[in-house]
Amino acid sequence: MPPRRDFTNDNNGTGENVEQRREHMEATLARIVGTLGTLTDVVGNNRQPNPAMDLRAFIKGTREMVFKGTEGPVGAEKWLMDIKKEFAAMLVPAANKIRFATYLLREGANYWWESVQRNTDTTNLTWAQFERLFLDNYFPPPARAAKYEEFLHLSQGDMTVLELDMKFHELEHYGEHLVNTPELRARKLEGCLKYGIRDKIVAFSMVLMRRFESCHSRLLLLSTTCKICRNNFSFSL
Repeated sequence: MPPRRDFTNDNNGTGENVEQRREHMEATLARIVGTLGTLTDVVGNNRQPNPAMDLRAFIKGTREMVFKGTEGPVGAEKWLMDIKKEFAAMLVPAANKIRFATYLLREGANYWWESVQRNTDTTNLTWAQFERLFLDNYFPPPARAAKYEEFLHLSQGDMTVLELDMKFHELEHYGEHLVNTPELRARKLEGCLKYGIRDKIVAFSMVLMRRFESCHSRLLLLSTTCKICRNNFSFSL
């Protein structure tokens, strides 16, 4: 008769093995969780912008774009527009815009910004608020009003049509409400032309240019047609 097995000892051994395996699995899971946590931190840190690196990259691309405060109202507005263009191209976050822009201020402009910081809490200043402060100081309402008047009374004078078109583009944002539809814009541009040119534009549009929506398209077509036909129109395009 075969000897009887001692199930008590087997059960104890099995229980110990199960407990050991459970502890081993828990330890392994803990290591995995810890590793995943570390990886998450690394990825998160890599996604966070490095202000120092970002500023160096911005300076590298804008080193010639300093503003001294002596550029005049139009120069100040142009500088601000150029900086905003750089912000958009380099994907500069909103939180960095003021710091980056003010780094480029020099001489009188830098003194102005230091004065603003002394007299105003700029801790939570937004970029839109900075723009208003900057323009109020360097492109104040009287200067803007003068530009509006210049656009309001714009006329061709001695300019060619293409020169007039460029001047129109330069000034139109000062009187946006005057040209806020294609019809108003075309009418305003046509009103800037010399009478002789305007009459010929109207006559030409009745014959050839009905399909062109913008005055600029009509003017360019007229210019090309005049050169091709070598007609004797007595005005400069």
